[in-house]
Amino acid sequence: MVGIRRSALFAAIASVFSTDATARGSIISKSTDQTIVLYNGQCIKSQIAKGVRSTPGVQTSETAFNCDSMLLTFFPQKGRVLVQFLRKNGSRSPLGFSGELENRTTLIIDRVYLPQDGSAILIDEGVCQFGESLASVSSAICGARIQRGNVRQAFFVEFRAR
Repeated sequence: MVGIRRSALFAAIASVFSTDATARGSIISKSTDQTIVLYNGQCIKSQIAKGVRSTPGVQTSETAFNCDSMLLTFFPQKGRVLVQFLRKNGSRSPLGFSGELENRTTLIIDRVYLPQDGSAILIDEGVCQFGESLASVSSAICGARIQRGNVRQAFFVEFRAR
């Protein structure tokens, strides 16, 4: 039942992307395997945080994450979506979140792709919430966390499309 529901969800989203432009984004690549949509905008209140529990307390570090674009890549045959936040003229790899759609506005995340080297890490929990729907994204908020031993990492991005 869940597979049928997800297939119908992807079919509905794919029908919206039958042209080369969405309400706010531009389709930059389309094939039977994937569709990539580019959204221009701005990251606000976005950061990558790391905390280490040690004997005297918790040592934390936070790094602001800036972006001016979001890429949504749909993999209909796999039932997955990849959300990447990047700077068009930047030299770093994008910060990415990957997972399965729960509905038209919610992505349950199971992997984060790090901006340092693009490597993927499995996470403990995470979600992306899209304003309006994936067919007409006005905003996106993605958050994820991972805890391994005494080290906790958190990833958070709030994006507003133009």
